[in-house]
Amino acid sequence: MSMVIAGVLIHQLLHWFLSPPFLFNLLMLTILPVLALLAAQPTTAVSPKFEWAFLSTCAAAIFLGRFPSFFWINGLNADEGLWAAGAIKATVDFVPWRGFDLTTSGPLNSYILALPALLHLPINFISTRIIGVALMIGTIFALYHAVKWIYNPRIARLAVIPAVVFLSLTTDGNFVHYSSEHLSVFLTTVALAAVARIARGSRSFKLLLGASAVAGLCLGAVGFAKLQALPISFVVALLAVVAIFVPSPLSRREVTILTAVVVASFCLMPAAILVVVWLTDEFEYAFTSYIKVALRSINVHPKGDPVQGISGIVFRILFGSVPNYTILLCLVIFAVFVGVFVVVVRRNRLTRRSLYPAAAAALMLLASLYAIGQPHRAYAHYLLFSIVPLGCCLAVVFALIDGVGIWKGKEVMVSGCYLALAIIPALSVALASENPYLSSMRTNLKTRQGPEAAAIAHYARPGDRVAIWGWAADYWVQTGTVMATRDVATHYEIYQTPHRDYFRAHYMADLRKAKPPVFVDAVAPSAFEFTERETCGYETFPELAKYISEHYELKEEVNGARIFVRKRTPD
Repeated sequence: MSMVIAGVLIHQLLHWFLSPPFLFNLLMLTILPVLALLAAQPTTAVSPKFEWAFLSTCAAAIFLGRFPSFFWINGLNADEGLWAAGAIKATVDFVPWRGFDLTTSGPLNSYILALPALLHLPINFISTRIIGVALMIGTIFALYHAVKWIYNPRIARLAVIPAVVFLSLTTDGNFVHYSSEHLSVFLTTVALAAVARIARGSRSFKLLLGASAVAGLCLGAVGFAKLQALPISFVVALLAVVAIFVPSPLSRREVTILTAVVVASFCLMPAAILVVVWLTDEFEYAFTSYIKVALRSINVHPKGDPVQGISGIVFRILFGSVPNYTILLCLVIFAVFVGVFVVVVRRNRLTRRSLYPAAAAALMLLASLYAIGQPHRAYAHYLLFSIVPLGCCLAVVFALIDGVGIWKGKEVMVSGCYLALAIIPALSVALASENPYLSSMRTNLKTRQGPEAAAIAHYARPGDRVAIWGWAADYWVQTGTVMATRDVATHYEIYQTPHRDYFRAHYMADLRKAKPPVFVDAVAPSAFEFTERETCGYETFPELAKYISEHYELKEEVNGARIFVRKRTPD
Protein backbone atom coordinates (compact mmCIF):
# COMPACT_ATOMS: atom_id res chain seq x y z
CA MET A 1 0.00 0.00 0.00
CA SER A 2 2.82 2.40 0.90
CA MET A 3 4.52 1.62 -2.42
CA VAL A 4 1.35 2.51 -4.32
CA ILE A 5 0.99 5.78 -2.44
CA ALA A 6 4.66 6.57 -3.03
CA GLY A 7 4.25 5.80 -6.72
CA VAL A 8 1.23 8.09 -7.01
CA LEU A 9 3.09 10.89 -5.19
CA ILE A 10 6.13 10.52 -7.44
CA HIS A 11 3.89 10.56 -10.51
CA GLN A 12 2.13 13.70 -9.31
CA LEU A 13 5.43 15.40 -8.48
CA LEU A 14 6.87 14.55 -11.89
CA HIS A 15 3.69 15.79 -13.58
CA TRP A 16 3.95 19.04 -11.60
CA PHE A 17 7.67 19.53 -12.25
CA LEU A 18 7.29 18.82 -15.95
CA SER A 19 4.14 20.92 -16.40
CA PRO A 20 4.46 23.99 -18.67
CA PRO A 21 3.62 26.50 -15.87
CA PHE A 22 6.31 25.14 -13.54
CA LEU A 23 8.97 24.98 -16.24
CA PHE A 24 8.05 28.46 -17.47
CA ASN A 25 8.16 29.98 -13.97
CA LEU A 26 11.45 28.22 -13.25
CA LEU A 27 12.86 29.63 -16.46
CA MET A 28 11.83 33.19 -15.63
CA LEU A 29 13.05 32.81 -12.04
CA THR A 30 16.42 31.85 -13.47
CA ILE A 31 16.91 34.24 -16.35
CA LEU A 32 15.81 37.46 -14.62
CA PRO A 33 18.29 37.10 -11.70
CA VAL A 34 21.04 36.40 -14.26
CA LEU A 35 20.00 39.56 -16.08
CA ALA A 36 20.15 41.50 -12.80
CA LEU A 37 23.65 40.21 -12.04
CA LEU A 38 24.86 41.32 -15.45
CA ALA A 39 23.21 44.72 -15.09
CA ALA A 40 24.64 45.29 -11.60
CA GLN A 41 28.27 45.15 -12.73
CA PRO A 42 29.80 48.42 -11.46
CA THR A 43 32.26 48.99 -14.30
CA THR A 44 31.44 51.50 -17.03
CA ALA A 45 33.97 50.06 -19.47
CA VAL A 46 32.89 46.62 -20.65
CA SER A 47 34.16 44.24 -23.28
CA PRO A 48 32.10 43.53 -26.40
CA LYS A 49 31.61 39.96 -25.18
CA PHE A 50 30.11 41.12 -21.89
CA GLU A 51 27.92 43.63 -23.67
CA TRP A 52 26.53 41.06 -26.05
CA ALA A 53 26.04 38.61 -23.17
CA PHE A 54 23.86 41.22 -21.46
CA LEU A 55 21.91 42.06 -24.62
CA SER A 56 21.47 38.40 -25.49
CA THR A 57 20.07 37.75 -22.02
CA CYS A 58 17.64 40.65 -22.51
CA ALA A 59 16.54 39.16 -25.82
CA ALA A 60 16.18 35.67 -24.32
CA ALA A 61 14.08 36.99 -21.43
CA ILE A 62 11.64 38.77 -23.77
CA PHE A 63 11.45 35.90 -26.25
CA LEU A 64 10.96 33.19 -23.63
CA GLY A 65 8.44 35.31 -21.73
CA ARG A 66 6.36 35.77 -24.86
CA PHE A 67 6.85 32.25 -26.24
CA PRO A 68 3.62 30.71 -24.81
CA SER A 69 1.51 33.42 -26.48
CA PHE A 70 2.80 32.57 -29.95
CA PHE A 71 0.36 29.66 -30.29
CA TRP A 72 -2.90 31.37 -29.33
CA ILE A 73 -5.07 30.62 -32.37
CA ASN A 74 -7.15 33.81 -32.41
CA GLY A 75 -6.06 37.41 -32.55
CA LEU A 76 -5.22 38.62 -29.05
CA ASN A 77 -6.60 41.98 -30.08
CA ALA A 78 -9.20 42.85 -32.68
CA ASP A 79 -6.52 44.65 -34.73
CA GLU A 80 -3.98 41.82 -34.90
CA GLY A 81 -5.84 39.90 -37.57
CA LEU A 82 -6.17 43.06 -39.67
CA TRP A 83 -2.43 43.53 -40.03
CA ALA A 84 -1.83 39.81 -40.70
CA ALA A 85 -4.59 39.68 -43.32
CA GLY A 86 -3.07 42.76 -44.97
CA ALA A 87 0.29 40.97 -45.03
CA ILE A 88 -1.24 37.96 -46.80
CA LYS A 89 -2.84 40.28 -49.37
CA ALA A 90 0.46 42.15 -49.83
CA THR A 91 2.04 38.95 -51.17
CA VAL A 92 -0.32 39.05 -54.17
CA ASP A 93 -0.88 42.81 -54.48
CA PHE A 94 1.75 44.95 -52.79
CA VAL A 95 0.26 48.32 -53.84
CA PRO A 96 -0.88 50.09 -50.65
CA TRP A 97 -4.52 51.16 -50.45
CA ARG A 98 -5.26 49.21 -53.63
CA GLY A 99 -4.38 45.72 -52.46
CA PHE A 100 -5.03 46.42 -48.78
CA ASP A 101 -6.28 49.26 -46.64
CA LEU A 102 -5.15 49.00 -43.00
CA THR A 103 -7.29 52.00 -41.94
CA THR A 104 -5.37 53.71 -39.08
CA SER A 105 -2.21 51.73 -39.73
CA GLY A 106 0.28 52.44 -42.48
CA PRO A 107 1.20 49.86 -45.14
CA LEU A 108 4.63 49.20 -43.64
CA ASN A 109 3.04 47.06 -40.92
CA SER A 110 1.78 44.57 -43.47
CA TYR A 111 5.01 44.70 -45.46
CA ILE A 112 7.09 43.68 -42.46
CA LEU A 113 4.60 40.95 -41.51
CA ALA A 114 4.83 39.61 -45.07
CA LEU A 115 8.57 38.88 -44.70
CA PRO A 116 8.02 35.15 -43.92
CA ALA A 117 6.63 34.73 -47.44
CA LEU A 118 10.11 35.50 -48.80
CA LEU A 119 11.26 32.31 -47.07
CA HIS A 120 8.16 30.40 -48.23
CA LEU A 121 6.85 30.34 -44.66
CA PRO A 122 3.19 30.87 -43.74
CA ILE A 123 1.87 34.19 -42.49
CA ASN A 124 -0.15 33.54 -39.36
CA PHE A 125 -0.43 34.66 -35.76
CA ILE A 126 2.73 32.74 -34.84
CA SER A 127 4.81 34.65 -37.39
CA THR A 128 3.24 38.02 -36.52
CA ARG A 129 3.97 37.63 -32.81
CA ILE A 130 7.53 36.48 -33.45
CA ILE A 131 8.08 39.55 -35.62
CA GLY A 132 6.52 41.72 -32.91
CA VAL A 133 8.90 40.29 -30.32
CA ALA A 134 11.83 40.80 -32.70
CA LEU A 135 10.87 44.47 -33.08
CA MET A 136 10.65 44.92 -29.30
CA ILE A 137 14.05 43.28 -28.84
CA GLY A 138 15.43 45.59 -31.53
CA THR A 139 13.89 48.52 -29.68
CA ILE A 140 15.64 47.51 -26.44
CA PHE A 141 18.96 47.16 -28.29
CA ALA A 142 18.52 50.61 -29.86
CA LEU A 143 17.59 52.19 -26.51
CA TYR A 144 20.63 50.60 -24.89
CA HIS A 145 22.97 52.01 -27.51
CA ALA A 146 21.32 55.44 -27.44
CA VAL A 147 21.91 55.70 -23.66
CA LYS A 148 25.36 54.16 -23.94
CA TRP A 149 26.50 56.71 -26.52
CA ILE A 150 25.17 59.61 -24.47
CA TYR A 151 26.34 58.35 -21.05
CA ASN A 152 28.00 54.97 -20.52
CA PRO A 153 27.20 51.22 -20.65
CA ARG A 154 26.46 50.95 -16.92
CA ILE A 155 23.69 53.56 -17.08
CA ALA A 156 22.44 51.97 -20.31
CA ARG A 157 22.12 48.56 -18.64
CA LEU A 158 20.16 49.95 -15.72
CA ALA A 159 17.92 52.07 -17.95
CA VAL A 160 16.66 49.18 -20.10
CA ILE A 161 16.03 46.64 -17.33
CA PRO A 162 12.50 47.81 -16.36
CA ALA A 163 11.37 47.74 -20.00
CA VAL A 164 12.83 44.25 -20.46
CA VAL A 165 11.09 43.01 -17.32
CA PHE A 166 7.77 44.51 -18.40
CA LEU A 167 7.95 43.14 -21.95
CA SER A 168 8.92 39.65 -20.76
CA LEU A 169 6.40 39.27 -17.93
CA THR A 170 3.24 40.95 -19.19
CA THR A 171 0.47 38.64 -20.37
CA ASP A 172 -2.03 41.34 -21.27
CA GLY A 173 -3.20 40.86 -24.84
CA ASN A 174 -2.77 44.57 -25.57
CA PHE A 175 1.00 44.20 -25.28
CA VAL A 176 1.45 40.59 -26.36
CA HIS A 177 -0.27 40.81 -29.74
CA TYR A 178 1.38 42.38 -32.76
CA SER A 179 0.13 45.96 -32.78
CA SER A 180 0.72 48.81 -35.19
CA GLU A 181 2.77 50.50 -32.43
CA HIS A 182 5.55 47.90 -32.62
CA LEU A 183 7.09 49.06 -35.88
CA SER A 184 6.75 52.79 -35.23
CA VAL A 185 8.30 52.43 -31.74
CA PHE A 186 11.17 50.47 -33.28
CA LEU A 187 11.73 53.04 -36.02
CA THR A 188 11.73 56.05 -33.68
CA THR A 189 14.09 54.31 -31.23
CA VAL A 190 16.55 53.32 -33.95
CA ALA A 191 16.45 56.92 -35.16
CA LEU A 192 17.07 58.09 -31.59
CA ALA A 193 20.10 55.80 -31.33
CA ALA A 194 21.44 57.14 -34.62
CA VAL A 195 21.00 60.72 -33.35
CA ALA A 196 22.86 59.78 -30.16
CA ARG A 197 25.69 58.43 -32.30
CA ILE A 198 25.84 61.74 -34.18
CA ALA A 199 25.79 63.72 -30.93
CA ARG A 200 28.61 61.61 -29.52
CA GLY A 201 30.74 62.33 -32.56
CA SER A 202 33.33 60.15 -34.21
CA ARG A 203 36.67 60.42 -35.91
CA SER A 204 35.14 58.51 -38.81
CA PHE A 205 32.98 60.83 -40.89
CA LYS A 206 31.63 57.77 -42.75
CA LEU A 207 30.17 56.52 -39.47
CA LEU A 208 28.35 59.81 -38.98
CA LEU A 209 27.09 59.64 -42.57
CA GLY A 210 25.70 56.17 -41.89
CA ALA A 211 24.03 57.32 -38.68
CA SER A 212 22.50 60.29 -40.51
CA ALA A 213 21.15 58.04 -43.25
CA VAL A 214 19.63 55.63 -40.71
CA ALA A 215 18.03 58.48 -38.74
CA GLY A 216 16.50 60.05 -41.83
CA LEU A 217 15.26 56.76 -43.30
CA CYS A 218 13.60 55.67 -40.04
CA LEU A 219 11.99 59.05 -39.40
CA GLY A 220 10.65 59.20 -42.95
CA ALA A 221 9.12 55.75 -42.58
CA VAL A 222 7.31 56.43 -39.29
CA GLY A 223 4.35 58.18 -40.93
CA PHE A 224 3.68 55.10 -43.07
CA ALA A 225 3.78 52.80 -40.05
CA LYS A 226 1.58 54.79 -37.67
CA LEU A 227 0.47 58.42 -37.99
CA GLN A 228 -0.01 58.47 -34.23
CA ALA A 229 3.77 58.23 -33.74
CA LEU A 230 4.50 61.44 -35.65
CA PRO A 231 4.82 63.63 -32.49
CA ILE A 232 7.59 61.36 -31.24
CA SER A 233 9.34 61.32 -34.62
CA PHE A 234 9.12 65.12 -34.69
CA VAL A 235 10.97 65.32 -31.36
CA VAL A 236 13.65 62.90 -32.59
CA ALA A 237 14.01 64.99 -35.77
CA LEU A 238 14.46 68.09 -33.61
CA LEU A 239 17.15 66.27 -31.62
CA ALA A 240 18.85 65.37 -34.90
CA VAL A 241 18.97 69.05 -35.87
CA VAL A 242 20.50 69.90 -32.48
CA ALA A 243 23.01 67.06 -32.73
CA ILE A 244 24.21 68.25 -36.14
CA PHE A 245 24.15 72.00 -35.67
CA VAL A 246 25.20 72.45 -32.04
CA PRO A 247 28.86 73.63 -32.00
CA SER A 248 31.10 70.63 -32.59
CA PRO A 249 34.37 69.69 -34.31
CA LEU A 250 32.44 69.31 -37.58
CA SER A 251 33.23 71.79 -40.32
CA ARG A 252 30.51 73.76 -42.12
CA ARG A 253 30.91 71.51 -45.14
CA GLU A 254 30.49 68.36 -43.03
CA VAL A 255 27.40 69.82 -41.34
CA THR A 256 25.91 70.57 -44.76
CA ILE A 257 26.62 67.05 -46.00
CA LEU A 258 25.09 65.42 -42.91
CA THR A 259 22.00 67.60 -43.21
CA ALA A 260 21.62 66.71 -46.87
CA VAL A 261 21.96 63.00 -46.08
CA VAL A 262 19.27 63.19 -43.36
CA VAL A 263 16.86 65.09 -45.63
CA ALA A 264 17.48 62.83 -48.63
CA SER A 265 17.09 59.60 -46.67
CA PHE A 266 14.02 61.03 -44.94
CA CYS A 267 12.35 61.55 -48.34
CA LEU A 268 13.05 58.04 -49.65
CA MET A 269 10.11 56.17 -48.12
CA PRO A 270 7.47 58.89 -48.61
CA ALA A 271 8.61 59.41 -52.21
CA ALA A 272 8.51 55.68 -52.99
CA ILE A 273 5.02 55.19 -51.59
CA LEU A 274 3.62 58.38 -53.08
CA VAL A 275 4.96 57.47 -56.52
CA VAL A 276 3.38 54.01 -56.30
CA VAL A 277 -0.07 55.27 -55.27
CA TRP A 278 0.10 58.06 -57.86
CA LEU A 279 1.04 55.73 -60.71
CA THR A 280 -1.68 53.25 -59.70
CA ASP A 281 -4.29 56.03 -59.45
CA GLU A 282 -4.88 55.36 -55.74
CA PHE A 283 -3.75 58.73 -54.37
CA GLU A 284 -7.27 60.05 -53.77
CA TYR A 285 -8.36 56.87 -51.98
CA ALA A 286 -5.17 56.76 -49.88
CA PHE A 287 -5.57 60.39 -48.86
CA THR A 288 -9.23 59.89 -47.96
CA SER A 289 -8.72 56.69 -45.99
CA TYR A 290 -5.44 57.49 -44.25
CA ILE A 291 -5.64 61.25 -43.73
CA LYS A 292 -9.22 62.56 -43.99
CA VAL A 293 -10.81 59.79 -41.92
CA ALA A 294 -8.00 59.93 -39.35
CA LEU A 295 -8.38 63.69 -38.90
CA ARG A 296 -12.13 63.34 -38.47
CA SER A 297 -11.82 60.51 -35.94
CA ILE A 298 -9.70 62.74 -33.66
CA ASN A 299 -12.81 64.71 -32.74
CA VAL A 300 -15.61 62.30 -33.64
CA HIS A 301 -15.74 58.56 -33.03
CA PRO A 302 -16.68 56.56 -36.16
CA LYS A 303 -19.91 55.59 -34.41
CA GLY A 304 -20.66 59.26 -33.83
CA ASP A 305 -20.07 59.02 -30.07
CA PRO A 306 -18.38 61.99 -28.33
CA VAL A 307 -14.69 61.53 -27.58
CA GLN A 308 -12.96 61.99 -24.23
CA GLY A 309 -10.36 64.62 -23.38
CA ILE A 310 -6.66 63.87 -23.83
CA SER A 311 -5.72 64.41 -20.16
CA GLY A 312 -8.47 62.11 -18.91
CA ILE A 313 -7.55 59.43 -21.45
CA VAL A 314 -3.84 59.56 -20.56
CA PHE A 315 -4.46 59.38 -16.80
CA ARG A 316 -6.93 56.54 -17.23
CA ILE A 317 -4.57 54.49 -19.38
CA LEU A 318 -1.44 55.18 -17.35
CA PHE A 319 -2.82 54.24 -13.96
CA GLY A 320 -5.73 51.97 -14.74
CA SER A 321 -4.51 49.55 -17.36
CA VAL A 322 -2.08 46.75 -16.53
CA PRO A 323 -0.50 45.94 -13.13
CA ASN A 324 2.99 45.35 -14.55
CA TYR A 325 2.88 48.66 -16.39
CA THR A 326 1.77 50.42 -13.22
CA ILE A 327 4.80 48.92 -11.46
CA LEU A 328 7.06 50.23 -14.24
CA LEU A 329 5.49 53.68 -14.08
CA CYS A 330 5.71 53.89 -10.28
CA LEU A 331 9.37 52.86 -10.45
CA VAL A 332 10.16 55.68 -12.88
CA ILE A 333 8.22 58.25 -10.83
CA PHE A 334 10.04 57.16 -7.66
CA ALA A 335 13.42 57.30 -9.42
CA VAL A 336 12.71 60.81 -10.73
CA PHE A 337 11.81 62.04 -7.24
CA VAL A 338 14.99 60.48 -5.86
CA GLY A 339 17.05 62.11 -8.61
CA VAL A 340 15.54 65.55 -7.98
CA PHE A 341 16.02 65.13 -4.22
CA VAL A 342 19.68 64.18 -4.61
CA VAL A 343 20.39 67.11 -6.92
CA VAL A 344 18.67 69.59 -4.57
CA VAL A 345 20.28 68.24 -1.40
CA ARG A 346 23.74 68.03 -2.91
CA ARG A 347 23.21 71.43 -4.59
CA ASN A 348 24.70 70.06 -7.73
CA ARG A 349 24.97 72.60 -10.54
CA LEU A 350 23.52 71.26 -13.75
CA THR A 351 25.82 71.62 -16.72
CA ARG A 352 24.87 71.95 -20.36
CA ARG A 353 25.96 68.34 -20.86
CA SER A 354 23.43 67.16 -18.27
CA LEU A 355 20.65 69.56 -19.29
CA TYR A 356 20.51 68.59 -22.97
CA PRO A 357 19.72 64.87 -22.35
CA ALA A 358 17.26 65.80 -19.58
CA ALA A 359 15.41 68.18 -21.90
CA ALA A 360 15.43 65.55 -24.66
CA ALA A 361 13.97 62.91 -22.30
CA ALA A 362 11.28 65.33 -21.13
CA LEU A 363 10.32 66.18 -24.72
CA MET A 364 10.21 62.50 -25.65
CA LEU A 365 7.96 61.76 -22.68
CA LEU A 366 5.61 64.66 -23.45
CA ALA A 367 5.41 63.62 -27.11
CA SER A 368 4.62 60.03 -26.14
CA LEU A 369 1.88 61.16 -23.73
CA TYR A 370 0.38 63.29 -26.49
CA ALA A 371 0.55 60.35 -28.90
CA ILE A 372 -1.19 58.14 -26.32
CA GLY A 373 -4.01 60.60 -25.65
CA GLN A 374 -4.41 62.24 -29.06
CA PRO A 375 -6.70 59.54 -30.59
CA HIS A 376 -9.08 60.00 -27.61
CA ARG A 377 -9.35 56.23 -27.19
CA ALA A 378 -8.49 54.38 -23.98
CA TYR A 379 -6.53 51.57 -25.68
CA ALA A 380 -3.81 50.15 -23.45
CA HIS A 381 -1.50 49.14 -26.31
CA TYR A 382 -0.86 52.86 -26.92
CA LEU A 383 1.32 52.67 -23.79
CA LEU A 384 4.04 51.05 -25.90
CA PHE A 385 4.84 54.59 -27.06
CA SER A 386 5.96 55.43 -23.51
CA ILE A 387 8.38 52.54 -22.92
CA VAL A 388 11.41 54.21 -24.52
CA PRO A 389 10.80 57.73 -23.06
CA LEU A 390 10.50 56.18 -19.59
CA GLY A 391 13.83 54.43 -20.13
CA CYS A 392 15.36 57.75 -21.19
CA CYS A 393 14.05 59.37 -17.98
CA LEU A 394 15.68 56.63 -15.91
CA ALA A 395 18.96 57.17 -17.74
CA VAL A 396 18.88 60.90 -16.93
CA VAL A 397 18.22 60.15 -13.24
CA PHE A 398 21.14 57.73 -13.04
CA ALA A 399 23.41 60.22 -14.76
CA LEU A 400 22.44 62.94 -12.25
CA ILE A 401 23.06 60.60 -9.33
CA ASP A 402 26.36 59.57 -10.85
CA GLY A 403 27.29 63.24 -11.26
CA VAL A 404 27.10 63.94 -7.52
CA GLY A 405 29.35 61.00 -6.71
CA ILE A 406 26.78 59.08 -4.68
CA TRP A 407 27.74 55.83 -6.39
CA LYS A 408 31.40 55.85 -5.44
CA GLY A 409 32.09 52.66 -3.54
CA LYS A 410 28.37 51.84 -3.42
CA GLU A 411 27.69 50.87 -7.00
CA VAL A 412 26.64 47.31 -6.24
CA MET A 413 24.40 48.31 -3.31
CA VAL A 414 22.64 51.15 -5.14
CA SER A 415 22.24 49.13 -8.33
CA GLY A 416 21.06 46.09 -6.35
CA CYS A 417 18.33 48.06 -4.56
CA TYR A 418 17.14 49.54 -7.83
CA LEU A 419 17.14 46.19 -9.65
CA ALA A 420 15.23 44.59 -6.79
CA LEU A 421 12.55 47.27 -7.13
CA ALA A 422 12.49 46.76 -10.89
CA ILE A 423 12.23 42.96 -10.87
CA ILE A 424 10.75 41.57 -7.65
CA PRO A 425 7.31 43.32 -7.68
CA ALA A 426 6.76 42.63 -11.39
CA LEU A 427 7.90 39.00 -11.04
CA SER A 428 5.68 38.51 -7.98
CA VAL A 429 2.61 39.79 -9.83
CA ALA A 430 3.40 37.57 -12.81
CA LEU A 431 3.87 34.43 -10.70
CA ALA A 432 0.71 35.11 -8.71
CA SER A 433 -1.37 35.50 -11.88
CA GLU A 434 -2.51 32.72 -14.17
CA ASN A 435 -0.85 32.70 -17.57
CA PRO A 436 -3.69 31.90 -20.00
CA TYR A 437 -1.30 31.06 -22.82
CA LEU A 438 0.37 28.28 -20.82
CA SER A 439 -2.84 26.59 -19.75
CA SER A 440 -4.17 26.45 -23.32
CA MET A 441 -0.88 25.81 -25.11
CA ARG A 442 -1.45 22.12 -25.87
CA THR A 443 -4.97 22.74 -27.16
CA ASN A 444 -3.83 25.59 -29.37
CA LEU A 445 -1.06 23.44 -30.84
CA LYS A 446 -3.60 20.81 -31.89
CA THR A 447 -6.25 23.16 -33.28
CA ARG A 448 -5.25 26.09 -35.47
CA GLN A 449 -8.73 27.11 -36.61
CA GLY A 450 -11.88 28.28 -34.92
CA PRO A 451 -15.22 26.71 -35.94
CA GLU A 452 -16.05 29.53 -38.37
CA ALA A 453 -12.67 29.34 -40.09
CA ALA A 454 -12.90 25.54 -40.27
CA ALA A 455 -16.26 25.87 -42.02
CA ILE A 456 -14.90 28.44 -44.48
CA ALA A 457 -12.01 26.07 -45.24
CA HIS A 458 -14.53 23.56 -46.65
CA TYR A 459 -15.32 25.98 -49.48
CA ALA A 460 -12.09 27.94 -49.96
CA ARG A 461 -8.54 26.67 -50.17
CA PRO A 462 -5.45 28.62 -48.99
CA GLY A 463 -4.74 31.31 -51.56
CA ASP A 464 -8.38 31.63 -52.68
CA ARG A 465 -10.08 35.03 -52.51
CA VAL A 466 -12.68 35.42 -49.78
CA ALA A 467 -14.79 38.50 -49.06
CA ILE A 468 -15.78 39.18 -45.46
CA TRP A 469 -18.40 41.67 -44.34
CA GLY A 470 -17.88 42.82 -40.76
CA TRP A 471 -14.80 42.65 -38.54
CA ALA A 472 -13.38 39.11 -38.66
CA ALA A 473 -9.93 39.23 -40.23
CA ASP A 474 -8.96 36.20 -38.15
CA TYR A 475 -10.81 34.04 -40.70
CA TRP A 476 -8.35 35.00 -43.45
CA VAL A 477 -5.38 34.32 -41.20
CA GLN A 478 -6.63 30.96 -39.95
CA THR A 479 -7.57 29.72 -43.42
CA GLY A 480 -4.66 31.24 -45.36
CA THR A 481 -7.13 32.81 -47.79
CA VAL A 482 -6.72 36.24 -49.38
CA MET A 483 -8.89 39.34 -49.01
CA ALA A 484 -11.12 39.75 -52.06
CA THR A 485 -11.41 43.50 -51.45
CA ARG A 486 -8.95 45.99 -50.02
CA ASP A 487 -10.86 46.17 -46.73
CA VAL A 488 -9.41 44.42 -43.67
CA ALA A 489 -12.71 45.33 -41.98
CA THR A 490 -15.86 46.97 -43.30
CA HIS A 491 -16.45 49.48 -40.50
CA TYR A 492 -16.07 52.38 -42.94
CA GLU A 493 -18.89 50.81 -45.01
CA ILE A 494 -21.11 50.21 -41.96
CA TYR A 495 -20.74 53.31 -39.79
CA GLN A 496 -22.91 56.24 -40.89
CA THR A 497 -20.16 58.72 -41.70
CA PRO A 498 -19.74 61.31 -44.50
CA HIS A 499 -17.40 58.91 -46.32
CA ARG A 500 -19.56 55.76 -46.15
CA ASP A 501 -20.87 55.93 -49.73
CA TYR A 502 -17.32 56.54 -51.00
CA PHE A 503 -15.99 53.38 -49.33
CA ARG A 504 -19.05 51.35 -50.31
CA ALA A 505 -18.49 52.21 -53.96
CA HIS A 506 -14.90 50.97 -53.80
CA TYR A 507 -15.99 47.84 -51.93
CA MET A 508 -18.44 46.91 -54.67
CA ALA A 509 -15.92 47.66 -57.41
CA ASP A 510 -13.33 45.40 -55.73
CA LEU A 511 -15.93 42.66 -55.15
CA ARG A 512 -17.11 42.65 -58.78
CA LYS A 513 -13.53 42.57 -60.01
CA ALA A 514 -12.36 39.75 -57.73
CA LYS A 515 -15.51 37.55 -57.98
CA PRO A 516 -14.48 35.58 -54.88
CA PRO A 517 -15.72 31.99 -54.58
CA VAL A 518 -16.78 32.65 -50.98
CA PHE A 519 -18.50 35.56 -49.26
CA VAL A 520 -18.88 35.63 -45.47
CA ASP A 521 -21.20 37.83 -43.46
CA ALA A 522 -19.34 37.84 -40.14
CA VAL A 523 -21.95 39.96 -38.33
CA ALA A 524 -23.00 37.66 -35.49
CA PRO A 525 -23.87 37.80 -31.77
CA SER A 526 -20.38 36.63 -30.77
CA ALA A 527 -18.51 38.79 -33.29
CA PHE A 528 -16.38 41.83 -32.56
CA GLU A 529 -17.96 45.28 -32.94
CA PHE A 530 -20.75 44.26 -35.33
CA THR A 531 -23.23 41.86 -33.74
CA GLU A 532 -26.73 42.77 -35.00
CA ARG A 533 -27.82 41.81 -38.51
CA GLU A 534 -30.65 44.32 -38.49
CA THR A 535 -28.24 47.27 -38.24
CA CYS A 536 -24.91 45.91 -39.52
CA GLY A 537 -25.55 42.85 -41.71
CA TYR A 538 -24.76 42.89 -45.40
CA GLU A 539 -28.46 43.39 -46.12
CA THR A 540 -28.15 46.96 -44.78
CA PHE A 541 -26.15 47.75 -47.92
CA PRO A 542 -28.83 47.35 -50.68
CA GLU A 543 -26.43 47.17 -53.62
CA LEU A 544 -24.37 44.48 -51.87
CA ALA A 545 -27.48 42.55 -50.83
CA LYS A 546 -28.71 42.49 -54.44
CA TYR A 547 -25.30 41.34 -55.71
CA ILE A 548 -25.08 38.53 -53.16
CA SER A 549 -28.61 37.31 -53.86
CA GLU A 550 -27.87 37.17 -57.60
CA HIS A 551 -24.46 35.52 -57.51
CA TYR A 552 -24.20 33.59 -54.21
CA GLU A 553 -26.11 31.02 -52.23
CA LEU A 554 -26.06 30.43 -48.48
CA LYS A 555 -24.26 27.19 -47.66
CA GLU A 556 -23.69 27.24 -43.93
CA GLU A 557 -24.15 29.27 -40.77
CA VAL A 558 -21.70 28.85 -37.89
CA ASN A 559 -22.20 30.73 -34.63
CA GLY A 560 -24.16 33.34 -36.55
CA ALA A 561 -21.58 33.82 -39.31
CA ARG A 562 -23.12 33.13 -42.72
CA ILE A 563 -21.03 31.49 -45.45
CA PHE A 564 -22.08 32.06 -49.06
CA VAL A 565 -20.63 30.24 -52.09
CA ARG A 566 -20.67 31.67 -55.59
CA LYS A 567 -23.25 30.16 -57.92
CA ARG A 568 -22.09 28.28 -60.98
CA THR A 569 -23.86 30.62 -63.38
CA PRO A 570 -22.56 33.17 -65.89
CA ASP A 571 -22.18 36.69 -64.50
